[in-house]
Amino acid sequence: MFARRLASHALLSVVVLSFVVSLMLSAAIALAYTRSTEILLYKNYIKGYRNIQSAQEYFFSLQLQTPVNLTLDLYQTGDDSVQIRSCHWGLWEAAGFKSAVFGTRSIEKSMIYGCLPADKFKSALWMSQVSYGVGLTGSAHIKGDCYISEGGVRTDINVGGYASTISKHLEGNSYKCDPLTIVSTEQQQQYLNNLQQGNFNAVFTQPEMYADKISDTMYRSFSQPTLCIMLDAVKVNLASAHIKGNCILYSKQPLSIPASAKLEQVQIIAPTVFIEPGFTGSIHVLASDSIYVAENVVLQYPSSLVLNIQTFKVNGTNITIKNTAIVNGLIYSYQAVPDMQRSLIRIAERAGTTGIIYSNGLVELKGRHTGNITTAGFQYKNHEQTLTNVLPMGTMDFTALSKHFVVPDLLHKKSMYQTACWIEE
Repeated sequence: MFARRLASHALLSVVVLSFVVSLMLSAAIALAYTRSTEILLYKNYIKGYRNIQSAQEYFFSLQLQTPVNLTLDLYQTGDDSVQIRSCHWGLWEAAGFKSAVFGTRSIEKSMIYGCLPADKFKSALWMSQVSYGVGLTGSAHIKGDCYISEGGVRTDINVGGYASTISKHLEGNSYKCDPLTIVSTEQQQQYLNNLQQGNFNAVFTQPEMYADKISDTMYRSFSQPTLCIMLDAVKVNLASAHIKGNCILYSKQPLSIPASAKLEQVQIIAPTVFIEPGFTGSIHVLASDSIYVAENVVLQYPSSLVLNIQTFKVNGTNITIKNTAIVNGLIYSYQAVPDMQRSLIRIAERAGTTGIIYSNGLVELKGRHTGNITTAGFQYKNHEQTLTNVLPMGTMDFTALSKHFVVPDLLHKKSMYQTACWIEE
């Protein structure tokens, strides 16, 4: 009896031990499989990112001026294909890259790009339409070279109430430039007009316009068709919206951007755009009447404020940047039919802008600008007087602009493209 029990216990122990060993072997096999899968995924992701980098270098080498939608087999092996889609994005350009990784998994990366400042922008100031130069007094200060058609920079002027408060108003050289009119190319004007009229089929390849309600939170890669959201037909709560990437918010009515809105690289098109106090984000604004940037707004690089005026305006048009607001990128104003007042870019005394200011109208600079200003003239206005091409305050500093700062190719010169920023999925 005892022997039988001992045998049965031995058998049970063998069965249990075999089961445990089997479980351990299964776990080891599963772990090895999982580990090998993870290693394979890791290798494929590394290869995918390298393929995207190679595709970007190839894309820049093409120096294309028109949008593309193509798929490249980089090494002719059949498993290194990258999809490339590019499009105009405000006055910037954008592109998206998509690389397969494993099964249905893929990597998507998008970028905003442009070029390094061209010859015309290698200065603090460029004014090709003034006859008597620019006068500096008060606390006005320019750091960098100036190119002016006639008269140069004058620091010996006297303006009532604005005696010089600094010893040197200009740190740089003043050169004479050709008296050329600041113009926008016909192609650029047609492109901006199509955007303002909502004629997206003429601008984008396969644009997608949704008439249904969409989610307030979305990400859109530039490797996908541009998502055009018609705010007159689609209800979007901008106060709680978190929208990033290849999306356009289009309105035929004046539009306000609440401080609570989270917008990253989103393009906004409306006749008038009001950016409410406290908003922070990166946006590309296109308006036909006016753009107002309120106090404590921070527009991160690369952002742009574009005012494109095609019709005669009785009361003038303007871009206004209020005190404590910060704008990083491009401020652009072009008026095809100037009125008596001309378009005006106003930068308040405690506002800061970085990048390129480009206008065939006037600039009222009271704050600080890091970069280049290309304009037809300056205006300073207070309660008592209006000064033309005289700066009693305001600073321009081209020398402090980062060498990595990338600007839109406004001049349409052949130049090497550079990435302004990457947008991760």
